[in-house]
Amino acid sequence: MAKKIITVVGGGGKTTFLNLLAQLLVKKQEKVLLTTTTHMMKPSFLSEAHCLEEENMQKLSSLYEKTSLAALGIPCCIIDGQTKWKSPSFSFLKNITQLSCPDFILCEGDGSRGLPIKLPRKGEPVLFPETDTVFALIGLSCYKKPLDEIFFRRELLPDTFPDFHDTIVTADLLFRMSDPGVFLPKNAGISDFHIIFNQADVLSESNLSEILDLCDKIRDNGISCHVVSLKNQYLLQ
Repeated sequence: MAKKIITVVGGGGKTTFLNLLAQLLVKKQEKVLLTTTTHMMKPSFLSEAHCLEEENMQKLSSLYEKTSLAALGIPCCIIDGQTKWKSPSFSFLKNITQLSCPDFILCEGDGSRGLPIKLPRKGEPVLFPETDTVFALIGLSCYKKPLDEIFFRRELLPDTFPDFHDTIVTADLLFRMSDPGVFLPKNAGISDFHIIFNQADVLSESNLSEILDLCDKIRDNGISCHVVSLKNQYLLQ
């Protein structure tokens, strides 16, 4: 099987999504690497023996002799007692794609300062070299909330959607945000793109019904879309 390289972008649960996906793939007997092209928190569910914090290809390869799941990042700071990682060099990341292991590379390629929805500025997101699949996450805790409170890079909205004038996150805005062109760099060449609406557990019954209808509309537009609660680990659609 060819190596699968997945970059996760957007807001509202990227790290949780990556961790759950990694564990699911390991249960299917796949060898998996968790890493970042920007920043991520060091995976707290992994022991030190599963983590590599330097650019050392030999050590990375040897990890897969003892485990199916490894994580890679360069320590950059401590936040609330937790280590935050920055990306290894792109030359090192590109060389990883030439290794026989791992089978899957899962990369956090975006930051949203903990907010559930964002627009990327120029140069974002940062895709792992040779990425073939992108998952764009949007946290549904943003729905019908004031843009100024929950939207990261709110200042980019007028240029991205000049005719959007609402002051809250509407279904129309989420539909516009489902366009791959919003998240992907020009000429990225990504054909496998998915919108993931996370945090379904925070919505009222009526708002959830509206989001499920929106998901159908996005699918009718030819885009893969799902509504989930990563916190409670269930898929609604």
